[in-house]
Amino acid sequence: MRKTIETLLESNLTASAIAKGSGVPYSTIHDLKSGKRELDKLSLLNAEKLANYFEEENKMNTYNVRDTWNVTEQEFDFDLHKFFIEGATDPRHHGWIYPDDLKQQDQLRAELESGEIDLDEWQVEWYAMHIPGYPR
Repeated sequence: MRKTIETLLESNLTASAIAKGSGVPYSTIHDLKSGKRELDKLSLLNAEKLANYFEEENKMNTYNVRDTWNVTEQEFDFDLHKFFIEGATDPRHHGWIYPDDLKQQDQLRAELESGEIDLDEWQVEWYAMHIPGYPR
């Protein structure tokens, strides 16, 4: 939760926007963003509000592609979104698709919604990682 809140506070969102969206007082957000208040001193209730706000702001749509891939759409740059791809059975395999424009973004959404996406046709930035508990 800490990393999520730090990411939110370091984002380009204003203290006013975060306060309005999360329900956490403006003074608390302002003090956290300016460094006058430490994150460790934040109440659990306010921490939960901030984490929930961040998750809601960044999670747009989630798609399941043939029970093989889970894809989450997230805000990225103005109207453009990024799409996080994660293996449904093995989350070590994941990557990102960054559409070039709104037309490409709409095409990607349509393919995801229909389940007829061929990931080989999209430029995916693939990553692999080791997660404890999963075999290598």
